[in-house]
This record gives sequence, structure tokens and C-alpha cells, in this order.
Amino acid sequence: MITNISRQLTTGALAIAATVASFPNVASASTLVTVSGGQFNNPRQVTEIDQTGTLNKFDSSLGDLVSATLTLSGSFLQSFTGTNTAQQTQIARILTAVNLFFNIPGYSGAFPLPPQVSFGIDTGDLSYSPGEVKNFGPFDEKRTVSFTISTPGDLAFFDSSGQAFDVTCVSLSELRAIGGGGNITVTQDTQAGCHASIEYTYSRHTAVPEPSAILGILAVAGAGAFARRKS
Repeated sequence: MITNISRQLTTGALAIAATVASFPNVASASTLVTVSGGQFNNPRQVTEIDQTGTLNKFDSSLGDLVSATLTLSGSFLQSFTGTNTAQQTQIARILTAVNLFFNIPGYSGAFPLPPQVSFGIDTGDLSYSPGEVKNFGPFDEKRTVSFTISTPGDLAFFDSSGQAFDVTCVSLSELRAIGGGGNITVTQDTQAGCHASIEYTYSRHTAVPEPSAILGILAVAGAGAFARRKS
């Protein structure tokens, strides 16, 4: 009886050993993890603006960088007026636009999307009585663009432990009246602020038992079972 039990344990252990040995790369496994590289939220200033913020590069000691997702945002506060200076009624529309252009000094990689955030208002065609002043706003808005960088050559810029990088942002504003015979004057009060954040996705290597270690555990378990059966 003892001989049969021993033979069964040996056969089972050999079968399990063959199965474990058949798995390639059993000594390591990879898990994708996302970590923040920080953010900045600059206050609004009267346009035109020229702002800078700082974000952190990826800590390469954590693992292998897979991608970087950069989010760029603009915060806008705008009011404007249109005044009819003519002695007769005029039909006109007012268009406004605030464009924020972002840049990363030292980064020469490609952006999947233009690093630009824009906000604008179109009043549509409106009737202005002689001397009438129309007030618009305030408009409190936020616009965001986000994109992911995954090309190894482009990622190299962000893969540097303990370092940071700057993000710059400048504005270019526009305000104009269309129609009205050139008799609609416009004024504006516009503020804007630049925001940005970055997240890194990386591959974290997780150690798993080697086949020999697994076999050792199985051997101990088998011996224990045999001892209990024998007793």
C-alpha cells in the first residue's frame, strides 16, 4: 500500500513538474501602472499672457515607460461691448477669439494634436440702434486638449529620474466687428490662464517563483501528504 502511495505521489509530481517547466518566462510578469507627473494651474492674467509651469519627468526606477498622456487646458474670462457710432440702425456681428499656444522647450518630438487651446464667441447678426451699446459676458470658460505620446524616440525626453521640464504658454487674442458699415466699435476685457498635467503609464516587473521553487513547494506538500497517509 505504501509503495502504491509513493508511486502515485512521484507520478503526480513529475506531471506537475513537466507542466510548470513548459511555461516560458515564468520568472517575471509585467503589470501596467499609471502614475501622475504633477500639474500646474496658473492664475488668469489680462491678455496677452506669457506663462510657464513645471511638470515632473518619469521616475525610471519604477519600471519601463510605455506612454505619457499630456493634458493642456486654458481658463478664460471675457467680457466685451459693441457700440453703434452711426446715426442710423446697423446690423453687425462681433467675433472674439483667444488662442493659447503651448510649447515644451527642449522637446523635439511630434504632438498627435496641435498643442493649442482656443475659446471664442460669435454673437451672430444683431441690430444696433443709433448710439446703442451692447454688453456681452462675462463668459467664464475652460477648454482642454489631451493626447498620448507613445513613440519610443519621443518618450525618451520624459524618461529621466528626478528631473522636471517646463511648459510655456502664450496667448493671441482677436476681437472684431463684421458689418455695421464700419460704425460698430468694440472693446474687450479678457483674461486667460494656462494649466497642464501629465500622467505616465509604465510596465512594472513583478517577480514570480522560479520553476525550481514551485517544485520545492510541491515536494514538501507531497511529503507531508505521504507522512499523513503513512501515519
